[in-house]
Amino acid sequence: MTVQVSVKLDVSKVKRYLSNVEKKQIPFASAQALNDTQFDNRQNMVKAVSVDLDRPTPFTKRGFRVIKASKRKLWADLEIPPDRLKYMRYQIFGGTRLPRSRVIIIGTGKRNQYGNTRGMRNLRNTLLNRAGHFEGESRNGTAGIWKYQKRKGVTLVAIYVDKAQYRPRFNFFKHARRVTNARFVPNFNRRLKQALLTAR
Repeated sequence: MTVQVSVKLDVSKVKRYLSNVEKKQIPFASAQALNDTQFDNRQNMVKAVSVDLDRPTPFTKRGFRVIKASKRKLWADLEIPPDRLKYMRYQIFGGTRLPRSRVIIIGTGKRNQYGNTRGMRNLRNTLLNRAGHFEGESRNGTAGIWKYQKRKGVTLVAIYVDKAQYRPRFNFFKHARRVTNARFVPNFNRRLKQALLTAR
């Protein structure tokens, strides 16, 4: 599964107003303009995701991929591939995330520079392998992993929840529409001019 925005071009209605030389250059110029526009989109998405989300990781920022157009395929896509989409879809569409196994684990300890709990991928196993850590539930029903220390007693280091609720925060499609509307025509005019200057 991927999420993508496509920019397509139909030049059939304008060809009647073009010279033979221009008609020959239209497919090439169109494909280049479509690609330029999606690369503009990709560059803007890196900035937009940093504004919309709290400290996205470099892995997330690199998670926008351009599928290029060609003279025979006059559309170009900007997509979020599956490895990023499995978590980014909640930032785009919102919704409820259910656990892949028994529960969702939310760490309460130190966080890294991106706001994530350290060792989050294997948090349960990492914590339970440490001395003094155990699973349990408090009297008020809070379940999770606890840490026992002689001086401090028992403290909660990770919480178990059965689901996590998200609201949309990253307006992927709005950002794409804005950049596409602003950049495609200038890109097309520039590419057509270049193609006509080099036409034989």
